[in-house]
Amino acid sequence: MMEYIPFFLLAAGLYGLTRRNALKVLLSAEMVSLGAIILVAGSQYQALALFLLGASAIEAMVGFTVLLWLYKTFETVDLDVIRGLRG
Repeated sequence: MMEYIPFFLLAAGLYGLTRRNALKVLLSAEMVSLGAIILVAGSQYQALALFLLGASAIEAMVGFTVLLWLYKTFETVDLDVIRGLRG
């Protein structure tokens, strides 16, 4: 049963990337990267998995910072509204 968890994370993350809410898209990207890390960690590449986990944490920090800036600037996290505000 445990061997299906990475594939579930990958599938759920890819489905979530089609959403309109920026927070859901960011969390889905994290699910995809976590699924990939779990797949790598099961093999002999544990050092690579730790490196990827650190890179994923940095990505999440930068993503949430950009998300907070978007919310403060546009007062929404809806990606369609943010895309429509281009000049």
